[in-house]
Amino acid sequence: MRNDILSGIASDLGLSPAQVALAWTLSHVRENRAAADVVLDESVLGRLDAAFSAPRARVALECSKAGHGAHDRSANICAGIDSGTLDLSATAI
Repeated sequence: MRNDILSGIASDLGLSPAQVALAWTLSHVRENRAAADVVLDESVLGRLDAAFSAPRARVALECSKAGHGAHDRSANICAGIDSGTLDLSATAI
């Protein structure tokens, strides 16, 4: 993993960047785990469905190039998404 912030935090904690990334992900999973126990009634589901209806046509994902440590590789991924030519087979995470 080649991210300066992630690598710096990992170094500070004596961990690998992968361990920090996994711990960060798991903290969000634990934080959001309670959502699995929530039961939404038909009224709430209807309101959400109306507010966030499924797109009628294929819609590209938004690609943010700022605020996430975006560098050349991220810009290339965004360009691939935008052009419809994204090939993840050789993309390192």
